[in-house]
Amino acid sequence: MSWFAILVLSAIIAWEVTDYEIPVDCYDYAIVSGKSIVASLLLALIWVHLFSKATIATFLTTFASIGVVVVVAARTIIVYAIIDELTS
Repeated sequence: MSWFAILVLSAIIAWEVTDYEIPVDCYDYAIVSGKSIVASLLLALIWVHLFSKATIATFLTTFASIGVVVVVAARTIIVYAIIDELTS
């Protein structure tokens, strides 16, 4: 499985686990980000499991890179939802 496939899978999982309601305060925003981080962790675990030669360093790098993509995707969705709500 290539890095591109992992990133696409990350985006799909972020889409599925993120609530799309407009966050009304920081608490709601933190829940959305937390779900994204959990999704990243699960993807990193799958990645490490698929390749048994993976080390802790590989796991941490995978988690960090996937986490960045997933959190950015989730936050982008929230921003667009807020803009849509404000302009409608």
